[in-house]
Amino acid sequence: MLLKYYKKFLEQLFILQQQFASESIDIVKAKRTFEQMKIIFHNEITQENMHTYLQNNDNCIIIQSVEVEINKNLRLLETEFLYLESSRQLITIHSREITIHSRVDKIQQRIIKLIEYSKFINKQLHESNTDYI
Repeated sequence: MLLKYYKKFLEQLFILQQQFASESIDIVKAKRTFEQMKIIFHNEITQENMHTYLQNNDNCIIIQSVEVEINKNLRLLETEFLYLESSRQLITIHSREITIHSRVDKIQQRIIKLIEYSKFINKQLHESNTDYI
């Protein structure tokens, strides 16, 4: 179940990356994409995991740890968007865009890890006839 939400989140992340890769960045569109990412993460992924964490096994601890890092980077990314919106000088705008791109890359690496780890767990659980993620 979580795997589909991770993939949905990753799709939005790719869209955000493409928006920042273009020559002229539409901040309003990028911010909207970012807001959609936050909604997916907080309303779907986090909510789905609420009961999963109650199982308190090693898999949940690893997943929770990576998700905490993603959440931290989402908050930092939100701050960067605020700075970008208030930037007036070209050098500052460019600097913020680079920082946002870097944070998006970090989030992407972590969500890909979660997808790979979730597939691994599902394979193990499938072999033992249990559904988990």
